Amino acid sequence: MSAKKDGGAVFPWGGDLNECPNFFKGISKRDYFAAAAMQGEIMAAQVDYYRMQSTYTNLARFAYLIADAMLKERDK
Repeated sequence: MSAKKDGGAVFPWGGDLNECPNFFKGISKRDYFAAAAMQGEIMAAQVDYYRMQSTYTNLARFAYLIADAMLKERDK
């Protein structure tokens, strides 16, 4: 399985390395973009996604397609 480019970390934080030796990378830019895209789609569609549970998978796929396009555009 090939790894997708995720754009690196969003909101990385190391904290006090004496108290917190494990570095927290944050979520990936891809996940962050996908979450924002999904939120925007839910708001724009004005669809009751709570009643249309079968659309969750399609919504998630759509959100990651947008996120991948955003990452590709950033690389130009």
